[in-house]
Amino acid sequence: MDRIDTESKERQKVVDPWQNQENTVKEIKNRHQPVDYTQVVADNRVLFLGENHRNHSIRRHLVQHARELKKAGITHYAIEANEGGNTIFEKLNRGESVDLSQVDVGPGRTDYEDAIRALAALGIKVVAIDIDQRSRPSREEREARLTENINRILQENPNSRVAVLIGDSHTLRHHVSEGVPSVGKRLMEAQVPIVNIYFTGGKSLIPKLITSAV
Repeated sequence: MDRIDTESKERQKVVDPWQNQENTVKEIKNRHQPVDYTQVVADNRVLFLGENHRNHSIRRHLVQHARELKKAGITHYAIEANEGGNTIFEKLNRGESVDLSQVDVGPGRTDYEDAIRALAALGIKVVAIDIDQRSRPSREEREARLTENINRILQENPNSRVAVLIGDSHTLRHHVSEGVPSVGKRLMEAQVPIVNIYFTGGKSLIPKLITSAV
C-alpha cells in the first residue's frame, strides 16, 4: 500500500506543476517567449491588462514594454483611478510637467506612477476611468462608469486602441457578481473587440516560487 501511495504521489508531481515547483520554474524559463503585443492587440480595440494590485512586477513590465505597446497601436492607457484626476492627466498628455502625487494613480503609488510616465512619454494618452471611491458607489454604478468611460474613448476616435490596467475580475467576459455583469462582459455583449492578458506571480495566491510572470 505504501508503495502504491508513493507511486501515486510521484505521478501527481508530473501532472500537477505546483507539486514540483522547481522543475516548473525551470521549464517556464527555458520555454518562455517574449510577449509580442503587436500580435496580441491585432485588430482589437481594447487590451485588458488584468492585474493583481499587490503585484509590483506588473507595472514594471509595462514600463519595460511601453514601446511595444505603442508599436502595437495603443493610443490610450486607461487606469483604475479616480476620474477626477483627468485634469492633471490632460496636462501630462500635453507634455506639461505635473506633480502626480496630487492625484489618484492607482491602489499603490510609485510603480503605478512609473508606468504612467513611461507610457505618456511615448504619446500614449493617460485617462483615469474609475468613479470616486469616496462616494461609495454600488457595484453596478462602478462597473457601468468604467464601461462608459472606455466606450467614450473608443467613440471619440475610430482609430483609438485602449490598454486598460484594471483588477482582473473586471475584465472577465462572462463574469456576473451579485447580479452585476463585469466590464468585460458588458463590452463583449456590445461587440467591442477586446483581448485579455492576465498577470500572475509576486505576492498573489500563486506559489511564490513563480514570480514576475505574464
